[in-house]
Amino acid sequence: MTTSIRYRNKDLRLTAEDKLWTARMVDAEGGGTEAEAALLIWTMIQRKYWGVGPYTVNNPVPRAFGGDTWTQFIRKFSQPINPAWYRDGRMCRPGGRWAGKEGCEEHRLVRRENLARTSIRGLKPIARHMAELFMQGKVPRPAAAVGVINFRAKDDAEVRAPRAVLPFNTGNRFFYNITGVSRGHPDLEAIRFVVDGGVQEIIDLWPAAVLPEPPPGPGGLLLELVPGAVTGFNRARCLHGP
Repeated sequence: MTTSIRYRNKDLRLTAEDKLWTARMVDAEGGGTEAEAALLIWTMIQRKYWGVGPYTVNNPVPRAFGGDTWTQFIRKFSQPINPAWYRDGRMCRPGGRWAGKEGCEEHRLVRRENLARTSIRGLKPIARHMAELFMQGKVPRPAAAVGVINFRAKDDAEVRAPRAVLPFNTGNRFFYNITGVSRGHPDLEAIRFVVDGGVQEIIDLWPAAVLPEPPPGPGGLLLELVPGAVTGFNRARCLHGP
């Protein structure tokens, strides 16, 4: 079986190495549910095309690592599998920018070393399953995923980009590009898998977030009196949790 990701500008052929490192990424990045694991993979698929930076007239798709293989690309982005963040990597080795600081703690270094040695059979079942779907061109795409090109742990770091509102809980925060124009972008909507020469239909799961009803009690009644207040309240709940 041969599998490629088809972008507007080219096809990207996937290999057994890509399957292994995709599984390692999902295992390490908190893809504990099928929905979030699928979103992690689609985020990287779209980032591979879109890149980083703002949308401009002269540079509508500022691609990040267009010449890299899939494995090289995801290892540059995902810290747990990024060689730069290994014990002897440029970030964590003695004299490195983050040596002895957050991100280069001993337990993180040991975890990265162990992960790099772990075969696909030793990874979490969901990571193995999603990597297999990836190679089959059958990774479901959450409805809110089109345009998501970045994710980050739920830490205190500020990300200056619109955050995606999702219909399921995640261990990470997910973002569109800095101006938000990547959301629903037709170039990203058009991405497909090609398996043995055949273009695969997108498997759409987890529809767009449905905003819940007003909160119970007098507060909910008051919100209903203000145009847009219920929507704003529930969007805040989707973004930040109860």
